[in-house]
Amino acid sequence: MMNLTDQMQILDRVLDLLNEKNIADKIDVRIEKALQLYSIIELGNCSSDEFKKIIASLYMRIYGKETMESTFNNEDEALKEAIWILEKYYKGNETTGYDGALFDATLNSSDGLQLVLERFIEIIKTKEQNKYITQTFNTLIDPSDWKLRYEITVDLLNRFSHLYSPELKNLPPIQLVNHLEELVINSVTASQVMRSILH
Repeated sequence: MMNLTDQMQILDRVLDLLNEKNIADKIDVRIEKALQLYSIIELGNCSSDEFKKIIASLYMRIYGKETMESTFNNEDEALKEAIWILEKYYKGNETTGYDGALFDATLNSSDGLQLVLERFIEIIKTKEQNKYITQTFNTLIDPSDWKLRYEITVDLLNRFSHLYSPELKNLPPIQLVNHLEELVINSVTASQVMRSILH
């Protein structure tokens, strides 16, 4: 049977693994390292075919052996995944989806390709951060152990009560157990914002 100290240690470990520096080291730095190795000769307007080659090449670089685990076997599969990501998540100033990214990169402005690639990288970072958070969470906190999740929710609410709105604080912990991952993420983020303001 797990005691209070064990639960606190689990929550401490989760909070430690999900702090901003750890996430940056595990995700952002690795992706940025891949970008440093990747170069585009001319960042200006490009054709549709050039755009496809660039995003496939960049995607392959990010998910190469040195950075993230890949789910593709060749350039065609990498291109399909890159297009899918842009289709699902890309938001330009006035455009969305893959067609919007293609428009912004090929027709919109002289720095359009650079802006699209920066947004593409941010999308991948967010996707990988979310995956890391969920994996960390599920590794340390058994999703099927409702009692443990409840007790960790209570501990979290007690530790970070100063960060929560009165409406949230007034909810019984039992209603928040299924939102534990979101509570942890919001608590970590709010703590980091408070530290940066106070320092």
